[in-house]
Amino acid sequence: MPFIEKSDIAAITFQKGAVRLIFVSDIFNCEAFIFNYILHEITHCFFANKDEKQIDEIYVNTYYEIKEKFNLKYKGIDDALKARKQCFEINHKERKGEFCDIKKEVFLKYKKVSFN
Repeated sequence: MPFIEKSDIAAITFQKGAVRLIFVSDIFNCEAFIFNYILHEITHCFFANKDEKQIDEIYVNTYYEIKEKFNLKYKGIDDALKARKQCFEINHKERKGEFCDIKKEVFLKYKKVSFN
């Protein structure tokens, strides 16, 4: 069950002066999604005035540029981004806080992660 019931919050950034603190939840228990949300929150630190859609656009585009430049082979972030996009297209508003079958496919491919 999600960290904050009936929400899809996986990470959040707080700012106090020049210091930014990123809190990451293990609600998805999946390295692919955790890496994805860490990148999202790091992007927030550099683009504090952007909205969520703009943040997503910036970090996704930057991720793909870096991946191509350094010929990265890890596919977890790609799979998480693809699943997230497909879930948004389906628009699971009525199932917020639940895992759809699309995300469950990614869970099966990558290591289970838990913060103890």
